[in-house]
Amino acid sequence: MPVAGVKPPDVRAAAGRIIAFPRVEVAGDPDIAASAPVVEPLIHLIAELLANATQSSPPSTAVPVTIRAVQRGAVIEVNDCGVGLDDYRLEQARDVASGTRPVGIEQLGEFPRTGLAVVGQYVRRHGFRVDVGESVYGGVRAIVGVPADLVQTVAPAEAETAGSPPAAQPAAVPAALAEDGDAQPD
Repeated sequence: MPVAGVKPPDVRAAAGRIIAFPRVEVAGDPDIAASAPVVEPLIHLIAELLANATQSSPPSTAVPVTIRAVQRGAVIEVNDCGVGLDDYRLEQARDVASGTRPVGIEQLGEFPRTGLAVVGQYVRRHGFRVDVGESVYGGVRAIVGVPADLVQTVAPAEAETAGSPPAAQPAAVPAALAEDGDAQPD
């Protein structure tokens, strides 16, 4: 199965989808990646969490993000430095983000905030795990678990640049074109 990244550069791709992207600080394991079918949903999920974190934190603070390989796959941790949530709102946020409480559009209020509802939808659809709790930075921490069957280890970026470039893979030809016989790659 093709592999694409949940590597720090791809968390930065998620950060690039939010206005306050310069405030996102990414650290962690650079040699883990998610399988291709879940990269875009994972980037969108992380972008929603980063948007919440930057909106909830003072503008002068960073939003630390850590990526780690763990026994059951990978963990992406997003912390904000805001004032946090009271116990009731934190429990609601946890239920929505974890996917245990689906939210309909009519429940989002007059000025809808869809972030955690979108996160919960991706959790239900792709098997991610999300937990929301108090952050040691003073605000809220969101932890995203990516199952082991969706995570692979890749060569560190330094290894690719230090040695020879990776071998180019032949382009895949759609079955409909390959049957034609004229559309074979050169």
